[in-house]
Amino acid sequence: SPFWKLLYERSKEQGDMLSARNYASKAIEADPNDIPLKYEYADLCINAGKYKEAGETFEQIFRLCPERTEARTEALKWG
Repeated sequence: SPFWKLLYERSKEQGDMLSARNYASKAIEADPNDIPLKYEYADLCINAGKYKEAGETFEQIFRLCPERTEARTEALKWG
């Protein structure tokens, strides 16, 4: 949803990474095929110490786009 993505981007610009992560999660729920946002969300999770969540997100990316082998590597690293 553009609404959640807008809130995510605003929070990120303001340096509120906790809110940014929450809004990114909601935006992904609304549009599970937004691969670039999934990468950003995974990075936010890593920076927040949420490694399992990051690994799961990279695994989702790999399942949607098997040609993105780096996502599989990251899933194994963080998951």
